Amino acid sequence: MITKLGRALALAVCLAACSSTPNLSSEQHFNLSGRWQLVEELSDAAPSARQMMERVGVDDMRRQPSRRAQMARINGAVFAFVAQDFPVLQARRLRIEQNSDSMGIDYEPGTYRDVSWGHRERGLWEVYAGWDEQGALVIDSRSSEIRAVEQHVLRDDGLLEINVVVNSDQRDLSLRRVYARI
Repeated sequence: MITKLGRALALAVCLAACSSTPNLSSEQHFNLSGRWQLVEELSDAAPSARQMMERVGVDDMRRQPSRRAQMARINGAVFAFVAQDFPVLQARRLRIEQNSDSMGIDYEPGTYRDVSWGHRERGLWEVYAGWDEQGALVIDSRSSEIRAVEQHVLRDDGLLEINVVVNSDQRDLSLRRVYARI
């Protein structure tokens, strides 16, 4: 079993190596179609903007806005933005429809998301999606301020492991979500 530090290091290497256009293939290595349920005991807890905001002490919030309190508000706002665009961070269930050129993911709670293999622009994001050399499905989303890499691995035990690394100027986040097919 890969440790949390090992996952973070592997994804950090991926982020560093993929600072330019990632080398991803549209040749599918596995099919994720179906319904998936979060396996809580194998998954990192879903972070929340409220928790990030609460990192600042109550006394700091009561005083004149300090730099620390302002940074906490910024961090919370950045995370709220990221959580909206990357619902896998909070999703307890997934319904995935996959075909030869794309897949659709219905997140619960959350929204529906279309992912096309290759390079696409989606709002503020440039999105690169496909399979890497190790056979993992990678969705690499970039904006001028934030970069998020989702790595989907179908494990030998049949579980879907999604490792997410989000890098921004204000906050870095790394977490694992594990789902079982239902």
